Amino acid sequence: MLLILALGAITRRLTSMTPGRVLMIAVAAFFGVQLLRHLGKEWFALNPKAGSLHLLRFNLAYTFSYKHEAIIVLGALLAWLRGEGRFAIALMICAAICAPHVVAAGGVTAGMLLLIGAAWRDASQFKLAGTLITVLLFTWASLHLVFGARLPMAEGQS
Repeated sequence: MLLILALGAITRRLTSMTPGRVLMIAVAAFFGVQLLRHLGKEWFALNPKAGSLHLLRFNLAYTFSYKHEAIIVLGALLAWLRGEGRFAIALMICAAICAPHVVAAGGVTAGMLLLIGAAWRDASQFKLAGTLITVLLFTWASLHLVFGARLPMAEGQS
């Protein structure tokens, strides 16, 4: 339910749609994810070795393997869209602590923001990307240096 509300709030913030229409879109997006998972491997060319789908376009929610991570990341996006930068940073710190792939996705996003900022000569994009990179690196560096946490390794790596 929280994922549906977060998707609806982000859509409402980015568009001028009515709240009812936004909630219908959010419900459709959420159940579309579950439908794709339900239909399974045969319909959507699931690679059984890698466990991932290739050459297909999916909505954003499908990329989150854990729904609580989706709520945290979408909450950070919504906080940023509402101008609550400090709260967005706090949520990104929580998301970075939850999983290393959130850190990786944040790094890719920041890289795209840097490229967009360079193309448009927009300093605000550089500032946002720099803040995101700093928050993610500081979080994982402090986890590693203070608590001894390490990124998970593949089988056979030492």
